Amino acid sequence: MQNCQKQHPPERGPGGSQGAKARGDPSRRMASEGGMRNYHKEENIMAIRNVRVEGDPILRKKSREVREVTPKIRELIDDMLETMYEKEGVGLAAPQVGILKRVVVIDIGDGPLVMINPRVVREEGSQTGDEGCLSIPGKAGQVTRPNDVTVRYMDENEEYYELDGTELLARAICHECEHLDGKLYVDIVEGGLHDVVPEDEEE
Repeated sequence: MQNCQKQHPPERGPGGSQGAKARGDPSRRMASEGGMRNYHKEENIMAIRNVRVEGDPILRKKSREVREVTPKIRELIDDMLETMYEKEGVGLAAPQVGILKRVVVIDIGDGPLVMINPRVVREEGSQTGDEGCLSIPGKAGQVTRPNDVTVRYMDENEEYYELDGTELLARAICHECEHLDGKLYVDIVEGGLHDVVPEDEEE
C-alpha cells in the first residue's frame, strides 16, 4: 500500500523550493524513530475539536504553509488525531477543525500518518468508488481518484519524506490535500450523494 523514502530538507531560494532525494528504509513507518509520537499516552492532553460542516466558509479557503512546527502545531496534530478517531474517520485536514494550516492526518488502519505541507507530485491510474467526509456527515458519493500517487511532505519533527500510496491511501491523500485548497469531494462527485447508514443502525 505504501513506500516511504526520507528526503533532505528543500533548499529555498528565489526560484522556489527543491528537495534532493535521499532514500531511507522503505519499511520504516512514520510511527517509528523520528516520526510519530505515541498519541495515546495518558500524559498527553488532547481535545476533541468541532468539525466544520459544508456551508462553513472556512472550508472554502486556502490554507497557509507551516513554516515551523511549534507547540501549537503539535497540539493541533494531537487534537486532529483524537478528533479523527472519535468521529471514526479515515482522515482529517486542519481546515475541518477551523485552522487554515496545511496539516492533514490519515489512518487507513495501518497507524497514524501526519503530513505537513503535503504536495502530490505524481498520479497514475484511476479508481472509482464511494467517498465520504466528516464535513458532510451521513452522505457519500462516487468519486474517481488516481489509484497510485506520490506525496512529499514534512513530519512533525521537520523531517522530509516522499511517500507512495495506492488504493485507499491514495484516495485519502488526494481527498485531504484538496481540503487544504478549499475543495470538497462534492465538487467532483459523480451522480449525486446518497445516505450512509451507520453500522450500529444496520440489522
